[in-house]
Amino acid sequence: MRGDVQLGLGVRARAHLRAHRRRSSRRADGGVPAGLV
Repeated sequence: MRGDVQLGLGVRARAHLRAHRRRSSRRADGGVPAGLV
């Protein structure tokens, strides 16, 4: 079950990063620190 939880979190994180990158790419100021991405 541990693996399942980790897998679910990984998929969620990946989708979140994708959406976040898309959102930040729209901004010209690039106010998101590289550490978060």
